[in-house]
Amino acid sequence: MISNAVTSSVAPTIAVSRYITLSENRVHYLEAGTGPILLLLHGTALDSAALTYGAMIPKLAEHFHVYALDWLGYGESDKPMMDYTSPNYSSLLAEFIEALGLETFSIVAFSMGGAMALGYALEHQEKLHKLVLIDSYGLGRTVHIPTVPYFLLHLPGVTELIWKLLTVPKILELCLKYIVFGSAKRVTPEIMGDVKRQLELKDLQRASTSWLRSEIGLWRLATQHKHLGALNVPTLLLHGSKDIVIPAWRSRRAARAIPGAQLQMLRGYGHWTPREAAKEVLEYVLHFLTT
Repeated sequence: MISNAVTSSVAPTIAVSRYITLSENRVHYLEAGTGPILLLLHGTALDSAALTYGAMIPKLAEHFHVYALDWLGYGESDKPMMDYTSPNYSSLLAEFIEALGLETFSIVAFSMGGAMALGYALEHQEKLHKLVLIDSYGLGRTVHIPTVPYFLLHLPGVTELIWKLLTVPKILELCLKYIVFGSAKRVTPEIMGDVKRQLELKDLQRASTSWLRSEIGLWRLATQHKHLGALNVPTLLLHGSKDIVIPAWRSRRAARAIPGAQLQMLRGYGHWTPREAAKEVLEYVLHFLTT
């Protein structure tokens, strides 16, 4: 069942906010435009469809029929008590596509969303027109040194402390400036305001904590898509050169493995390039998808 809803505070005004019930949970998505279908997938932590893609959707909607999904546990979607794992999100993505009756389409996916998109593309190549992976997770299994502190998420009480600290404006600002972004100067008051509003969502930490715990082991990450050489879908990889969350060499290696893949490094940018380098990302995405 699909229903309309009021658009969230960071969503573009051109987009219609909708809900669809999947496996007894309400899943939120933004819809805009007409034309070839384009599916947008966001990442983890404080993310949502509107937060990552809100600035891009109006331009994308001039060329495409855009669907921007909020994963369960994020944004305006339900946040049930459940195991938030990559297999569960992969199933949700397939269910969402089937429920909306999407036959052929392109996908633009960021961070965690990239792993889900890549997994879907490997299994359903006949449905994919083109694929864009931005600062994507799922391209390698070895733990990168800056991710080691994530091991602390397995310790009792640590998660609650981290989320409490993030509600302190100065700490949140420092995290964005020196972990998420490539340049502290690009953390604008608008971005700070958008992220603060996300922190006000009830039970926001549940999904990202559960997912990170399921993915990060002592030496290995759980999700790694192998057989990239079998992917026969036109693919563009975009990656911030200063990304310390997911190092850029993962995209470089994947671009060599995926037949015909294009790689564009975003010099001087960090992990959240759809916000930090929104103009550049939009230009590369539109050029790739429309040519």
